[in-house]
Amino acid sequence: MVDKHASWVRTAPWLLCAILAVSLAGCTNKEAEAPAPAPPGGPPAGAGPGGGPPGMPPGAAPTAAKPPGESGPDAVMNSKVKNALMTGKVDVSHVTVASKDGTVTLSGSVPTAGQKALAEKAAKQVPGITTVKDDLTVGTKP
Repeated sequence: MVDKHASWVRTAPWLLCAILAVSLAGCTNKEAEAPAPAPPGGPPAGAGPGGGPPGMPPGAAPTAAKPPGESGPDAVMNSKVKNALMTGKVDVSHVTVASKDGTVTLSGSVPTAGQKALAEKAAKQVPGITTVKDDLTVGTKP
């Protein structure tokens, strides 16, 4: 007489393995599908191929918003002058830089007369600056 119970016990593990294999075949590794983190200095993770939002064509990435009145070559010149002042060790915490067509105006205050002279000298050395209007005062601003 054949033991039907013994036959079922031998078949059950194979049947369970087959069911498990079929059910796992549809599963995916979510970590493998996640986008890799952005490399240092590259576009943020999830950004489109051009560095902008996903779906935006390459080269069409939005630019950072500029404050009202600051755009174009004058804004670039303002940044270059401010950078030159900081590189020259000028305390720029109360200094405003405005430029227009090669003329830069320094306004605000610096702590010492030496800082004022350094600021004017540094601004004059920036390529593209033809005139420096020094409206800086010596002493802290109230």
